[in-house]
Amino acid sequence: MPRYLGDAHQVRLPPPTSYQRAIQYTSNTPIHGPNVRAIVIGKDIYYSPNSSKTPPLPPKDPQYIRNPLKDSVEEFHNPQWWSADTGYLPFLPISPQFGSPPFHQLYNDPLKTGPRRKWRIQMDSNDVLNWKRLETTLEHLFISFQLTYGIPDMPPIVPTSLACQDAFEFPSQFLSAEKRCRNWFAVWMAMVSLGIAVAQVYDGESGNTLVPKWYTTFAPHTDEAVLAGIRQQLGQFSPWFPRAGVFLDLRSSQEQPTVDFFVRLDIPVWYLWGPAEEAEARRNPSHWAKYMPPAHMLQRARSFLNAVPGPAPSAVQGSEEDEQPWTVFFSKRAHRDIGPMPTKKLTMKVYHWEKDVNGEWQRTAVLKQLRNETLDGYGKTQKVFDERSNEWDCCTEMGELDAEERQALHDEHEEPILTLGPGPPPSVPDASVASPTPLTTSESFPLTFTHAISSPPFHLPSNDKAPAAVYSETDGLSGVVGESAAYLPAQHSPADVLYLFFGFVAPPPSIRLPLREPSEQQIKDLTLGVGCSAADLMHEYVETPPGRYAPNFFWSISQSPSGYADGNKIVVASTRALGYTDSPTILAGAIRGMVQ
Repeated sequence: MPRYLGDAHQVRLPPPTSYQRAIQYTSNTPIHGPNVRAIVIGKDIYYSPNSSKTPPLPPKDPQYIRNPLKDSVEEFHNPQWWSADTGYLPFLPISPQFGSPPFHQLYNDPLKTGPRRKWRIQMDSNDVLNWKRLETTLEHLFISFQLTYGIPDMPPIVPTSLACQDAFEFPSQFLSAEKRCRNWFAVWMAMVSLGIAVAQVYDGESGNTLVPKWYTTFAPHTDEAVLAGIRQQLGQFSPWFPRAGVFLDLRSSQEQPTVDFFVRLDIPVWYLWGPAEEAEARRNPSHWAKYMPPAHMLQRARSFLNAVPGPAPSAVQGSEEDEQPWTVFFSKRAHRDIGPMPTKKLTMKVYHWEKDVNGEWQRTAVLKQLRNETLDGYGKTQKVFDERSNEWDCCTEMGELDAEERQALHDEHEEPILTLGPGPPPSVPDASVASPTPLTTSESFPLTFTHAISSPPFHLPSNDKAPAAVYSETDGLSGVVGESAAYLPAQHSPADVLYLFFGFVAPPPSIRLPLREPSEQQIKDLTLGVGCSAADLMHEYVETPPGRYAPNFFWSISQSPSGYADGNKIVVASTRALGYTDSPTILAGAIRGMVQ
């Protein structure tokens, strides 16, 4: 039926194209899938009905033109706002399979050109031809989709992916340039993926269709082997073939695909849900109700926005030097550091401010291997960078976490990497071994540290009939603990962390190791390494019989980059005497701590 605009002039509008019909796809089924999430980005709530990721918020009006030799395609692995000029970016494959045909042609063996003393590395001319031919094939295939389904003009954001055919001085330079350009080939893969998606939705087909309509249409004009390989990889729309995704503005007046379109194709989609969207949902529930996030997710996201921050440091009574010593330190440093910037950049250092046992603020340097982890543990307003000295200062009292950071911290606590607590009990070498005698503690040692590792975590040989007594780690433990005693250190104690994360096992009492007394620096490094918040607590632990080995053990694994200590090149897993162990890496850690 013809459509008209206005009553006076009867201007006839053209019918919608196949592309327009496809991107306006709607469904009566709910859009909310199993992976849904309401996230806080900045001060707003964004919702995704089909992704649980937390992407960064892209700029609203970006400039997309890129240089394939200088820029990296990885920046577009994060979703961008929908744009009619780059409508293929949501379909950009994050992990393209370049090893499968026909994309295997993008891997090349370089040639050496020029005289021997002035060799240059260059791509073979045949490889250049194959690369360019494949890029042209995908470009022509996308043009075919445009002509068949009315897809508007969408030029690639790079002029070509083949920008590495020049001569390079070193092989590493060529390989780096080739990899960067090969990754940019994903842009042409995304363009063809968009064409396949539009064809699939418009033709009412699915990914399981044996021979899609578009395939039969293009097969007579395209190499069928190439077309089959393209369909095999680019025609798959599922979580197993992850794509970049897209941000949509539901209230935008421009022509854009619907949320249903992206959900149908398993393309991650996010959209803002704020007061304006809620008002639209109340005015027009028949259209907007399906986009409303689940109530419990909105409530959870709003809890981070509405969280009341603690009192600002300036509100705390006391002088600025006593309560905010970093401000005084920064002021003195700025007054002292005048003149031109140093020509040689200094090594980056990280410091964190904390109170000692006497309540005095201390500026403490962070170990080199813990610098990045320390910076990640503070919010944007809780760390200050000085460009001249290349130093970071961190403190939780410097500022508050914003809503986005509070949500990320909450999610991190909700999904622990490793379940902490008692480990699995060791195997019992003989069924006749009696149950262990209950442990009793004396007043001299608190239970927090006396429950340390009481038996090795490896299995004893089955021919050992007599149960060996395990050394009691406190002077006040009564009775002899049998082999079947479970490892029960206090949760999150230094013994627990050293065992679970570093594989530390104290040697049995029969082995006397001539170790030096640990230095204060070694104890301090151990305290930071296991995340112990109280220095006096760690001093109590290192005074216990098993704890006296811990500083030397931690120092040895911090100093040696290899898996074995110098002079101890024995491979534990292949040693006959230790071949029965279930955890050779844990035992190797114990041996390494002994030999240092």
